Amino acid sequence: MKEQHPDDWITLDEAAEIIGCKRRAVYQYKAAGLLRFMIPDGKREAIYCREDAFKTKAFRNDPNKARLAAKKRKPVEKTAYRIEAICPKCGIKHATNRRWIGRGTPRFYCQKCQCTASSWSSMWQNQAMAI
Repeated sequence: MKEQHPDDWITLDEAAEIIGCKRRAVYQYKAAGLLRFMIPDGKREAIYCREDAFKTKAFRNDPNKARLAAKKRKPVEKTAYRIEAICPKCGIKHATNRRWIGRGTPRFYCQKCQCTASSWSSMWQNQAMAI
């Protein structure tokens, strides 16, 4: 490993100035592993690697980083599954294409009862408006 020259290490304020952020953001970059640091003997504050500060600045200002981060994320699966449901009105079992992640047997209206239930709700809304 090459020996580090004292000019290769900078203080917290200098790192924040190079990166173009606040002091607390430097701590976050350090925690994320983007900045190498060390605490010299007899000192209380850490010093940071100058080279890593410039790399972090380039990463922070890169317009493609959001696009690259989006590529790494897995897309959410939005597929429907063929499930067996029970109609809450007539009680018969019927198959439907829905995404169901709940527990037990789902309760969805069958096609016949769904038409009836929707007509009732519209009928009740019309009666409420007439009153």
